[in-house]
Amino acid sequence: MRNNYKFFSFLPILLALLLVGAGCQYATNVNNDYSSNESMMEEGQVRELTIDAGEFFFTPKDVILNAGEKVKLTLKNVGKGNHDWRIEGTDIKTKIITSGQTDIVEFTAPSAGTYALYCSVPGHRQMGMVGELIVK
Repeated sequence: MRNNYKFFSFLPILLALLLVGAGCQYATNVNNDYSSNESMMEEGQVRELTIDAGEFFFTPKDVILNAGEKVKLTLKNVGKGNHDWRIEGTDIKTKIITSGQTDIVEFTAPSAGTYALYCSVPGHRQMGMVGELIVK
């Protein structure tokens, strides 16, 4: 009987840890990418995204879109250095902007596939200023 008591005394702690872990995973999924939600976007609408750029990160890092989707992307430089946002293998890019500035680029999502996102300022890509565009 005493062994059962020990097990049940740890049960609330175990449940709390599981809930915290699930919450962290949800927050990670919400904060690390913009996902395309087909049920919310009607044909012809423009998806508006905001990406923060700093030393040496993008938030969100990854973006998920549907092929052919119209996008209006705002890049906000929240860092101290210059930054931009580019999709490798396409002509889609923002201007290089200084601290506190924003730049807006409008584009149509390319064909299905996975594309590298990066900052083209020398050395930034190598320092981890990268992400992925996943087009379905």
